Amino acid sequence: MDLDGLKEKLRSLSPLELLEKLKEVLLALWTKVFSLPKGFFGHSDGAQEDPLERKKKIIFFSLVGAAVLLVFGILIIIIVENASKSGSAGIPNIVSGITIPSEELFYPSEPDFLPGFLPERETHRFWALDDIRPYWKAPGNSVWWMEEIISTVDSLMEGVP
Repeated sequence: MDLDGLKEKLRSLSPLELLEKLKEVLLALWTKVFSLPKGFFGHSDGAQEDPLERKKKIIFFSLVGAAVLLVFGILIIIIVENASKSGSAGIPNIVSGITIPSEELFYPSEPDFLPGFLPERETHRFWALDDIRPYWKAPGNSVWWMEEIISTVDSLMEGVP
């Protein structure tokens, strides 16, 4: 079927017609998929099934189910046995008495020595103006500095209730 023709046909349908078509397609698909197993479970199209055939089907499905359960049981037993063998191999290594030194497990409480305070410059008890000059520049009466002070004071005063 041409895809363009199908698109045009679907566009010409109203939403209700489109839903009806979708319903028909799904029902047709449903009946085709499940028409095969109906015969296995005794749902035929009205014809009576032979009781002997029905008993054969029940015995067949019972044997298949038992075989599947048996295979799953054997697989579970194999998996448990292999897991217990590989799991038990690691236990004697732990119990055998191998010790790990505590230095490898824990950090030392403190280093052996604590370095003293190392100042970057010589300490002074009293500072002279010559010592202060490299580290501080007085703002003076600059306009920018005064505006900064005024805005800071205003923001502080506005914050006071």
